[in-house]
Amino acid sequence: TSEVLAEEVHFFTPKPATIRETGGFGGTSGETQFVGSNPDNNAKIVYYLKKRPVFGRMTLEIQDESGNIVTEISPGKSKGINVVTWDYFTKQPKVAKGKTLAFGGFTSPRATAGTYKVVMNKGKESYSTTLQLQNDPKSVLTDADRVKLHQTTMALFDMSEELAYLVYEMDEYITRAEHLKSTDKKGIKVANDALESLNTLKKTLVITTGDNYVGGADPELREKILNLYSKIASGYDVPSTSEMDNFKMLVSSLDQAKLKMDNIRNKEVKKLMDYIDKKSLDPIKIQPKSDFLKTSN
Repeated sequence: TSEVLAEEVHFFTPKPATIRETGGFGGTSGETQFVGSNPDNNAKIVYYLKKRPVFGRMTLEIQDESGNIVTEISPGKSKGINVVTWDYFTKQPKVAKGKTLAFGGFTSPRATAGTYKVVMNKGKESYSTTLQLQNDPKSVLTDADRVKLHQTTMALFDMSEELAYLVYEMDEYITRAEHLKSTDKKGIKVANDALESLNTLKKTLVITTGDNYVGGADPELREKILNLYSKIASGYDVPSTSEMDNFKMLVSSLDQAKLKMDNIRNKEVKKLMDYIDKKSLDPIKIQPKSDFLKTSN
């Protein structure tokens, strides 16, 4: 309409989107076979741009009802009508740094049914619309099953991020202790004590040998958490009894690791920091967890 064409940006009201619980049937068919793929059930976001943006940053965010960013989508920037899709996946978890890749960390949780806000930031201007997601009516999952599936997925997601921050903190102390050891002969003992305790614990949390091209290292806590997280987050079934037993063991292992780190902070790390303070050296600065989690993997 003429009213739409007069606006710089106009969102067309999106239809409610259904999160279909479909598999990848047909994706492995060969040249002598034909299996039709499932239709595209992604949420469609349609908007009109009066002109193509040339200057300034343009972003398209999916936010929850509290205004938290769920994920970001690459926006279409063509003059006229643009159509972008959302596959219902949210952000990947922060993953602890190790010597090998943790492939489970590439899995993103699915959004749950509810109302979401689509926000376009174009220069200093902001435009928005709402999007309604609904569950697959053909699903065999009960509401209780969905809650358990989502809660377990997000608990493992949070465990990955908690472990990532713990390892980041350890790495900061290790880097500083190694520097002190190489530059101050009188600080060698306090540095060695901190390094021994920190490295011993770190070896149980992430793989510390090899490189990204080596996949033969025994899994540590990071891999165990992410393997279970990936399996549960990528499926449509409620977690099994064995998976929940595994989950409980991982919770216990992470709690034990945090307790050990508390002891190291109160002993070896405290002595390291006291020595640094005594020598009037630059203090060790640990980034707040909220800021750390905003950085990319």
